[in-house]
Amino acid sequence: MIVSVHRYELAPTGTGSEFRDAGAAAVDRVLFESNLGLIEYRLGRVLLPAPGPETLPGGSGQ
Repeated sequence: MIVSVHRYELAPTGTGSEFRDAGAAAVDRVLFESNLGLIEYRLGRVLLPAPGPETLPGGSGQ
């Protein structure tokens, strides 16, 4: 699956392509909020491992 990072605000006179971009941004937002390490991976800036059970509060790593 290919995903991308967008941030668009749609003006009242937005074109069809702007509307599609805004829709893609909404999907990306939900996807990235549910996969905490994904945005860093997509941008090629993996500084820390994505949170897993061992790194989240209450996980087995505590």
